[in-house]
Amino acid sequence: MWADVMKKIHLNIPPSKFQITSGVTTATICKDSGKIATSNCTDTYTEYFLKDTVPKDFCSGKHNK
Repeated sequence: MWADVMKKIHLNIPPSKFQITSGVTTATICKDSGKIATSNCTDTYTEYFLKDTVPKDFCSGKHNK
């Protein structure tokens, strides 16, 4: 339902690219631990953070599955 509403609202608006402001940064996060990913992490994603809120802990890459 939400997608249908948004499609109608944006019907005549040209597409634009998301602009990241100077107070925002990205970090690669391990999906298993939620910590900053390392080269040992195989399942990761990019997340956006306010610059002073980026997690400080790095993933060990040792996950129990």
